[in-house]
Amino acid sequence: MKRITHALSGAAVGASVSLVTGEHTLSLAAIGAVAGVVPDVDAAIPLLSRRIHRSAATHSVLAAAMLALAWVVVLSGLSHLVPQVQPETEYVLSSGLAVFASAFVHAVEDSLTVAGSRLFYPFSRRRWRGPVKYDDPIANAALSAAAAVALVLIAGSHW
Repeated sequence: MKRITHALSGAAVGASVSLVTGEHTLSLAAIGAVAGVVPDVDAAIPLLSRRIHRSAATHSVLAAAMLALAWVVVLSGLSHLVPQVQPETEYVLSSGLAVFASAFVHAVEDSLTVAGSRLFYPFSRRRWRGPVKYDDPIANAALSAAAAVALVLIAGSHW
């Protein structure tokens, strides 16, 4: 799927986490948008892209968990580096959940493509594949529209 699709889906997932945790919708949506795109960061580096793009290293439940763990460690460590920044434990955990869920949804979306992804690695080596190309305009538009509607509904419920 395209970056904008992953970003919108990640934002919707992050905002959804705010419904469950009661944390700040806008910040979790922004975190989710970024985390929704991060699994494709390797595509910006041609040497890495051929070797690891859409591999279990970037598109799996393990990759999403490692990204979330790194986020929680960095956010928790901020209080030691910048004493004025003291994130509350609830926010650290909520944002970590948003990172995990957004990165995993990225892998799920890419599993809809013919290239697929190893969604449940390391628990399964199976590559989940779908019928569409990553740049399919209809698939991208449908996923983006669904994410945008979810964002509007979630944001509207907080006003």
